[in-house]
Amino acid sequence: MKILLTRPLAQAAVTAKILHDAGIASCSFAVQRMDGQLPPVLHAATTAIFTDATPIDGLIFISANAVEFGWPWVEPLPQPKLYAVGAATSQALREHAGAQAEIVQPPSQFDSEGLLAMPQLAAVSNQRLVIIRGLGLTPGRDLLASTLRARGARVDDAFCYIRTVESPVNRAFAAIEEQLNSGEITMVNVQSGETLSAFETLFAPTIELRANLRLLVPHHRIAGLAVNNGYKCVEVTGVGDNCLKSYLLTETSHGKPT
Repeated sequence: MKILLTRPLAQAAVTAKILHDAGIASCSFAVQRMDGQLPPVLHAATTAIFTDATPIDGLIFISANAVEFGWPWVEPLPQPKLYAVGAATSQALREHAGAQAEIVQPPSQFDSEGLLAMPQLAAVSNQRLVIIRGLGLTPGRDLLASTLRARGARVDDAFCYIRTVESPVNRAFAAIEEQLNSGEITMVNVQSGETLSAFETLFAPTIELRANLRLLVPHHRIAGLAVNNGYKCVEVTGVGDNCLKSYLLTETSHGKPT
């Protein structure tokens, strides 16, 4: 079996090593580009959030990319409580904020629901929380912001980078497309609805294989999007690299065809 990882290359490299050490072959093609150069209007809006005189009680980073592009904005601030959606985000924060930084992250469910279940975010009335995120091609879920506002917090969305679809002119594109068409790649891992959309935009001709291409996703919400888009073999692995590895190892040990 061979699985295509579609996350940004630095994050995919971590996943690839975990899979490689477990004897699972993978290849990587980042279907999205990350750009920290913001258009003037968006730059002004983000600047306004961080120059607002109202103290910030907590910074919520939704991904490792949010840490990479958001840290230059938040580093000059008196450091409030730091929240990370998952382990990779937490590790990126620790590298920037230092080993002694207090970082709140879910113990196992690495998503918005998991973070919202943490006791530190249960009573946030009158707190000011800033969500560090990227602006993508499709509207992101508003679960974090809407839930925290319902709990009485003031929530600002700080867009610190932009996500766009990678160009098919990328020299690695043709090789990946060939492997998808030949069946050498049997599985594709996508981590979000937007990643799925970018994958489809890039590999539209190849998507004719959606009837037998196995799509591995971390969450039932993303699985629902994929099924609605016509994928026939959609499998939920759970959130995080170790869940993906365990899922693949378990099915191999049970003799499931790959």
